[in-house]
Amino acid sequence: MKEYYDVIIVGAGPAGSTAGYLLSKFGFKVLLIDKFNFPRQKLCGGLLTFKTYRLIARIFNLSENKIKSLVNLSSKNFKVYYKDVLLLSGESDKPFYFVERDKYDSFFVKMAKQHGADIIEGESVIDFNPFLNEIITSSQKRFKAKFIIGADGVNSVIRRKLPIFDQQKWKKDLAIAMEIFTNNSNIREPHIYFGFVDIGYGWIFPNRDKTIIGLGGLMRNKNQNFNNKFRYFLDRLNFEDPNNIKGHLVPYGNFIKKPIYKNTILIGDAAGFVDPLLGEGIFFAHRSGEIAAWSIYYHLKEKHDLKNVYLHLLEKYIFPQLKYAKKVRGLYFKNSQLFQYLSCKLFLKLFQSKLIEMVHGIKLYNLRRWEECYESIQL
Repeated sequence: MKEYYDVIIVGAGPAGSTAGYLLSKFGFKVLLIDKFNFPRQKLCGGLLTFKTYRLIARIFNLSENKIKSLVNLSSKNFKVYYKDVLLLSGESDKPFYFVERDKYDSFFVKMAKQHGADIIEGESVIDFNPFLNEIITSSQKRFKAKFIIGADGVNSVIRRKLPIFDQQKWKKDLAIAMEIFTNNSNIREPHIYFGFVDIGYGWIFPNRDKTIIGLGGLMRNKNQNFNNKFRYFLDRLNFEDPNNIKGHLVPYGNFIKKPIYKNTILIGDAAGFVDPLLGEGIFFAHRSGEIAAWSIYYHLKEKHDLKNVYLHLLEKYIFPQLKYAKKVRGLYFKNSQLFQYLSCKLFLKLFQSKLIEMVHGIKLYNLRRWEECYESIQL
């Protein structure tokens, strides 16, 4: 027996939940499937920038108090280091917000469910036929839909089943991130560390009652042992060698230029929509989920070609930032490997204010109108 839907979304993180919420509001029959039960743990620094704050407020019509209830801690202060040498201690006009991903993601799953989406939790998608738009789950349930949205992360089952997917290109800009959680709550602002990996950085992100410490970078250099590098990073920062190191893969510049095949759309990490310089993914998850939902709406309600409208909206709202971020990354890390400490110090001195504005979306990499980061979708 098969169950039929207008849209099936595989993955109920911020990308999938955003798409499910909007499509349900539009009146479509929507199914969200996730391999985990919510709330579930998610390896992530959990940093929200100003543009993300404004974006979710508009999409989900959230009051300031409601958003603040999701925020664990906020800080306008930040510090940047080259290895363990402090280069910059600054203050941003806009605060950095920190969330716990288990609570954050659960909130948006509930929003989608409250607006009519069906949810299946704790069940994996083990097979997908992109020609029949048919999903098979781990319990051998079969579902079929007019449209499939792959929001199932960096190891996406949906993506791997599409003939447009190039595994070699995907691996080229794939990063690994390692993290630990400590009970140390003395640090109250984000710390960023350069110089510990060739292309990437380390971080310390505060929460109300814990600290998240991580190191991430591209895996191009096969001689780099990230486990050893992470332990060295922790040792230089005077943290004890832990037993609870966890790692995960992160898209880091390998965004797919045409993440659509027939009636299947990829969004969020499944499409590689993560900032290639900063590694920020939550904003692009919500934004691409919104774009996918509106693309299906414009296709069904206004008879636009699905592929054309989805790619048009990506080119308007997402791709420019990803492309320019990748260029900035290439420029910085190429020079930083040559001159290391001096290059990093000079780069921060010249571009400090611009970088902070770009992080928050107050200015964009390509100097387009900053409101485009979170304004309503328009063709």
